[in-house]
Amino acid sequence: MFTPPIRAIGELVCFFEIVRHHHNNVDIPFEIEVWNQDAGTALLSAINPLNCEQIQNYQFEIEAVSCSGTYSQRIAINIRVQDVNEFSPRWITNSNPKIELKQGQIYNEIIKIEAFDSDCSSKYGDICGYEIQSKGHPFSISKNGYGLKHFRNGNKHQKEHVMCKADDHRKNRHHFGIFIRNCKLILLLRQTCKEGEENIFRPAEWRWSMPEVCDGEWHHYALNMNFPEITLIVDGEKWINESNNPEIIDDWPLHPTKDLKTKITVGACWQGSEGKLKHGFDGYLAGLTILPGINEHIEVLKCLHQCAETLQVPASLDISQGTEIIINTGENIIVIDGNDRNDITKLIQQVAYLNTQEFPSAGKRTVAINTRVMYSNNNKTILLSNQKTEINIISVPEPTIKIVGTDNFFREYNDFKLGVRILADLHIIISSNGAYSNNNKMESCSIHINPALNPDHEELNVPESLLRMLNIEGKVSDEGVNMDGGEMVYNYERVLRQVTYTNKKPAYYLNRQFKISCSQMENRFISNEYVQTESFSYLSFLLEGKKWN
Repeated sequence: MFTPPIRAIGELVCFFEIVRHHHNNVDIPFEIEVWNQDAGTALLSAINPLNCEQIQNYQFEIEAVSCSGTYSQRIAINIRVQDVNEFSPRWITNSNPKIELKQGQIYNEIIKIEAFDSDCSSKYGDICGYEIQSKGHPFSISKNGYGLKHFRNGNKHQKEHVMCKADDHRKNRHHFGIFIRNCKLILLLRQTCKEGEENIFRPAEWRWSMPEVCDGEWHHYALNMNFPEITLIVDGEKWINESNNPEIIDDWPLHPTKDLKTKITVGACWQGSEGKLKHGFDGYLAGLTILPGINEHIEVLKCLHQCAETLQVPASLDISQGTEIIINTGENIIVIDGNDRNDITKLIQQVAYLNTQEFPSAGKRTVAINTRVMYSNNNKTILLSNQKTEINIISVPEPTIKIVGTDNFFREYNDFKLGVRILADLHIIISSNGAYSNNNKMESCSIHINPALNPDHEELNVPESLLRMLNIEGKVSDEGVNMDGGEMVYNYERVLRQVTYTNKKPAYYLNRQFKISCSQMENRFISNEYVQTESFSYLSFLLEGKKWN
């Protein structure tokens, strides 16, 4: 019997009915019958064996029908199928790999292995750990896999949206989404159909199966889209497609609708017909970025993942036999295991802290040492008190960027009509702690003009061939020029000095002001705003005007 029991009050009940949800196509393997007509109670029972691995939850409604033919209000029934331990773990990867290793070399990672259990619940289906059965070997095995931090959910069939684009009302169509389901990372991309292609199937869903999705650790994911090609980068490494991984699902295109707009949400998905959020993400998100129309370089993504502050292990020559060193992928945890106390002490003394940032944030960094001792005679283990040490990072003098040149130039009337180099003697000076250098890199420079150029008779031109050679992106608009791309200071000077300004009607402006600024390290260090004024000789214009007459 159910708790609370199923009971109808009021009129005498002749029978009960099961009503399936209109959106649920699952067969309901249950029946309901009157248990005690006088008390109005009912008995719900299964007519077929239930299988948790196939369906974990059944949702439907029931209603009571009186002997006079009237119907009761419907009530919802939610049945969760309990799991039993039916299956043993099986290997996903090759169970008999052959690997060759070099003598005397320490490997942080030798091979990735993965097992799975077909039981549906986390109680019986989760892989809790791995053990090496053979004795007398120099290896260890970890259950940890390698952003996004997500834990295995009790209901693995439930969608958990990282982000979603869906209809704002009336419908529940999902146009775009990134979500997790069954411990798979899934990308949904439903495109609007084009005329004449309404019935053409196109790739709409990509499903990647990987241990990182549900290991409870931080990971960095990036998706580069060049439809229908999708590239996944995990922790700075490009995903190598395997057979049916990712699994690619085709679907119909979406038909356009005039009265529907869309909503973009993060951490859940908006259900337009219900007016609420559903499919919430159970985990942590950080640094979510969308670049419309742009694919980021893999090298940039690799740099984003790699932490600038790491712990460095000693050289392999200093490691004695019977001692091993393990370092995690983030290079911020080192495990040293060995039999000789003096050897372990010596290795700990050689662990180094490395900070590759050119201008690191000042402050203290705490390093914790946790020690465990195991006695060989009785295998008893004791934990020693934790020790901490601090690394004090002193502030580094920050650079100053200064742009200098001749502030005012007077030009002849015809010079403007032919085009003039407005920054011919510009210099970019970078100083740090009193020392000057132009061997540093610049990341961006901009030229701003106000009021905006009149395209009928004014234009700015950049040295396009030089920009391509230096791999600097230059965008010209009526408001000026934006240049982006890491390059040496002297090369940015070369580019800026070749920027030309042309004005077919110079008399419209007695002078024009151009404001130039440059920056480093994603605008952390910004130069002064250098103002260059270009004026034309009005007297020359009058004299030439008399000559024309």
